[in-house]
Amino acid sequence: MESYLKALRTRHAAVQAEIDAEQGRPSPDHLTLGGLKRIKLRLHEIIERVERDVSEARAAMVAGPGVMVEAAARRRKRDRLFGAVGAQYRSLKRRIADLLARRDGDYGELSAASQELGVLRRALRNRIARLRAKKRKLRAAPAL
Repeated sequence: MESYLKALRTRHAAVQAEIDAEQGRPSPDHLTLGGLKRIKLRLHEIIERVERDVSEARAAMVAGPGVMVEAAARRRKRDRLFGAVGAQYRSLKRRIADLLARRDGDYGELSAASQELGVLRRALRNRIARLRAKKRKLRAAPAL
């Protein structure tokens, strides 16, 4: 698994180098940049998922076999309920934590990420409210 992660990180770095090279040109091709950034984001998400699975597997080895199954079931349920918004929210929270850990004095990116986090948080609250309303409606429905 470590070799797979290493290969993913190498590919991620290569795509970032391609992005930097394209942005360094006098007139960068925005379609190419967009495609490269999408590839980079996809690789980043895969890396995060594999790292999370590896850490859960290590925790399960310590805690016992049932923990891994329960964690995977919770993650599948959460992903099914909240979908892409939830995944974006979690990814953005990790990015903000990384930005805060860097402490390099560049707060522009942190500010933008915080604003985006607020938008996603409101979207998730709305989604949760709709799900709760649907649940109440189903419970209140008369039995046939």
